[in-house]
Amino acid sequence: MLYNTSGKNTVYKNIGYFDNSGSYRKNVKILGLGNSLYLKEINPDYEKIIKRIITKYDERVNVTYLKTEIFDALKYGETGTKTIFCGGEIINKFIDKNNLFKNFSFGKTKGMIDILKYQITNRIVNPGSILNSYLNKEKTEIDLNYSKNSFYRSLEVLLKNKNEIIKNMNEIRSNKTKKEEVFFDSTTIYFESFQREGLRIPGYSKDGKFKEDQIVMGMACDINGIPIFYKVFPGNTADVKTLIPFFNEFKLLFPDKKIIVVADRGMSSAENIKFLERNQIDFLISYRAKVASKKYKEYLLN
Repeated sequence: MLYNTSGKNTVYKNIGYFDNSGSYRKNVKILGLGNSLYLKEINPDYEKIIKRIITKYDERVNVTYLKTEIFDALKYGETGTKTIFCGGEIINKFIDKNNLFKNFSFGKTKGMIDILKYQITNRIVNPGSILNSYLNKEKTEIDLNYSKNSFYRSLEVLLKNKNEIIKNMNEIRSNKTKKEEVFFDSTTIYFESFQREGLRIPGYSKDGKFKEDQIVMGMACDINGIPIFYKVFPGNTADVKTLIPFFNEFKLLFPDKKIIVVADRGMSSAENIKFLERNQIDFLISYRAKVASKKYKEYLLN
């Protein structure tokens, strides 16, 4: 059956069935179809089309196939060309299968898991701001009847659970070798803002935006370019000063992980080399022969 649920000035359409097993009859939801206005925008006769389709199935229906059939029928007619888009479902299945939010602290915000899943999918499928994702939430098939503040609060949840995210992601992509190459570098991210606060400080800009406030971000990636760990620094931090605090924090999170640090000559300093040697971290760092000792230059030439 097709039935309604209500939100703030919004009617959502759902597919479900009656459950008569208890003391009173209740609706059991199988599939949420989203905002009725969005469905009407796709096809003014959406109710008739949906009702015709669902009469062919019972509560054991495969909801993936059912949703695809319904939205193809609404967009292209009940017969004709059909296009299957399964990107969002694949991403959500990946998140659920790998328990990406394991050990998370969500606080009291209702529906945060749904919001985070939607935000992650949206950033991959249709990149945009948090405000943009909030304004377009009613165009999704998922019921996201949550406030704009809840969407912005997802950033606080992600920050609070940063280390859990990193550990969970590294469990997913864990390398079975004894040692793993870690490619480390830093970059700058500028802000067109009018308030200077927190880590936003002017510094040497790799984007050429020397009048804008910025932050510096250090990141380590694996051999496939997949991020392993990141750390944010004040905008006036020199590249060479990022390595030691970065790997101090990295080792706290992964004390048993054996790594080989690969970095460019911007990280080459006596202090950094001594730190890596002292902590028994193998490394491959580009070295400037111009500033090398006479003995080393002779070694290179010979």
